[in-house]
Amino acid sequence: MATRSRCLDVAVTRHSPRCQRPDCHLSADARDGGDLASIRDAARGIGHVNGSALIVVALAVVLVGGYAVGGVLNARRLRALVTALREALAGPAGPPTVQRLGRSIVRLTAERPVRGTGSTVATVRMAPRDAVLLWVLSTLRGRGDLLDMKADLDRVPAGAGLVANPRHRTGRAALQAAVMAGGSRRDLPGCDLAMVTYDAAGAAAMERVAAIAGETGDVVVLELRGAQPRLTLLISLRRAPQSLVALRTALQGVVDATLTKPA
Repeated sequence: MATRSRCLDVAVTRHSPRCQRPDCHLSADARDGGDLASIRDAARGIGHVNGSALIVVALAVVLVGGYAVGGVLNARRLRALVTALREALAGPAGPPTVQRLGRSIVRLTAERPVRGTGSTVATVRMAPRDAVLLWVLSTLRGRGDLLDMKADLDRVPAGAGLVANPRHRTGRAALQAAVMAGGSRRDLPGCDLAMVTYDAAGAAAMERVAAIAGETGDVVVLELRGAQPRLTLLISLRRAPQSLVALRTALQGVVDATLTKPA
C-alpha cells in the first residue's frame, strides 16, 4: 500500500496544474534563454521607437531653430536694405515712405527720386530664410532677395525694349514673352544679358540702357514701356545693402539715356 501511495503522489505531481506551461518540459536554462530573447526583442523595439523619436525631435529643432534664426537674419538684412533704399530714392519731397506688407516684404514709395521720373514704387522681397525647406528650394532655383521697382516717366522714352538675364528664371520668362510679342532678341557680348527691341529707332537707346545695366550688375529685368511711359527694374539683391546707394546714379543714367532722343 505504501508503494501504491507513493506512485499516486508521483502521478499527481506530474499532472499538477502548475506544470501545464508550454515550456514546462524545458530545462531551467532553456527557459531563461527564451526570456532573454524576449527581453532582447523588446529592447530592439524600444530602440527603434527611440530612434524615430530622435529623428522627429531633431527635425523639429531644425525647423524651429531655422524659423527663429532665419527670421532674425531677414529682419536685420531688411532693415539695412530699407536704409540704403531710403537714401538712394530720396527726392525733392524727401525720403520715400515705407510700408511693411509682411515679415519679409517692404514697399517704398517716392516722388520724383531722379530727374525725369514721377511716382516710383520699390518693393523688397526677402528670401524665406525663416522657412528652411522653402529657403533651400528657392536657393536651388536661384531665387534670393529681390528689388522690384516701377517708376513712371515724364514723357515717352526714345525706345521701348527689354534687357534681361537669361540665366535667371524670371529674366528668361520675360525675354520669351517679349519675343512672342514681336520683339527681336540679341545676346549682349561681355555680360550675362540679352536685349529685346521692337523697332530700329529705339535700338540705340536700348544699347545705352544695356551698357548701364551691365555695369550695375545683378539686373534680372529692365523694361521700358512707351504706351504708358514706365521703367520696370528687377534686381537680385545678392550684394551688400550699401551697394544700393549707387542705384540712384544708375537709375538717373537709364532715364537720361531713354528720354534723350538718340543723335
